[in-house]
Amino acid sequence: MKIKYFASLLGVVLLIGCGANNEPTPPTGEDSFQEENVIDEGNGSGDAGEPVAAERGVKEFDLDLDFANGGDWDYDYEVNGEIRAEVEKEDNGEKRESRGEEAQQEIESILSQVVIDQSRTTESITNDILELLEIPQDELKQLTLEIEYQDGERLDFKQNF
Repeated sequence: MKIKYFASLLGVVLLIGCGANNEPTPPTGEDSFQEENVIDEGNGSGDAGEPVAAERGVKEFDLDLDFANGGDWDYDYEVNGEIRAEVEKEDNGEKRESRGEEAQQEIESILSQVVIDQSRTTESITNDILELLEIPQDELKQLTLEIEYQDGERLDFKQNF
């Protein structure tokens, strides 16, 4: 009899203890979902909302790389109502050009991965660009960069190697 009484009392205590709080318990672990504010740094694809360069306020971007062997890479990007992008690469007499979406993605990849503004030295910007494009510094003759932002900030420099 004492065992039945004890088991009944234990069951009542457990039910009361588990159901005493009528507020829902927040989920934990893998099944939980919490809404978060996420800042999209962009992936350079242009299909996740506004293009990366437009998000950062880029109005114009021009990057020219002149190689010691005579090659030349030119990246041009302009936002004037719509985006105009063009990439021209000439290596060993072979010329490759891309325009539109393909060029936009290539340029926005650079702009999303390299901070280009007055707070950085030209050397650090140059090093980041060359590392991203996998270009050894000793293969270059000259790098010219011009960028203008919607707010009027402008950065222009030319570096000889």
